[in-house]
Amino acid sequence: MARPRDRRPLRLRREKPFGFAPEYLTPASDLYLDGYWQSEEFFPGMRDELKREFSLATTLSDSSRRVLDQIQTQKAVAMHVRRGDYVTNPETNRIYRCLDASYYRRCLTDLRNRFTDLTVFLFSNDVQWCLDELDVGIEFIPVTHNDASTAYEDMYLMSQCDHSIIANSSFSWWAAYLGGTGAERRVYYPDPWFNHGTLNGAHLGCRDWIGENALATGQMRSAA
Repeated sequence: MARPRDRRPLRLRREKPFGFAPEYLTPASDLYLDGYWQSEEFFPGMRDELKREFSLATTLSDSSRRVLDQIQTQKAVAMHVRRGDYVTNPETNRIYRCLDASYYRRCLTDLRNRFTDLTVFLFSNDVQWCLDELDVGIEFIPVTHNDASTAYEDMYLMSQCDHSIIANSSFSWWAAYLGGTGAERRVYYPDPWFNHGTLNGAHLGCRDWIGENALATGQMRSAA
């Protein structure tokens, strides 16, 4: 019986401070990575490979399958609205902006002005707030059947939508990153991501995404 290969302890590389910096990319092997690593600049040119790696290993539940069928037959927009601890937890609220209705309404209005017959698939821990505050004349379908144990199904469903409006959340960042790359696809993201003077969010937006500031000033790419 062959002896297992010797395993050397992995070197630890922490993303500290948070955010992309070129020195994190110095050559090394056999690393244990500790951090968010939430920027496409950490893994340039690897999008297709990562999409293959982060694929579903199990079959969707019947409920998610029904939602996916709806997504695939409509002009679907994934909108992720995270409130919960962003509203109620003082430490979280100190770092992360609690996005107000104006951010989401601007994104929705921009989509409505460019495309017709859109349907918004809403992923949120405060659905009622969304229904009360974010109506700009586009149909909402709240997706509420998953819980923490099946949240990966929500991420997959979000990735399958034609367009995305994400929160300042790694969950919806990855859902958007793992989605399509068609010329007409629009992904909107919060900018700034964090409250001033906390963390560095300068490299969070992907090159083909539309930042909140660009949307507000009109300095953004046009739909094909």
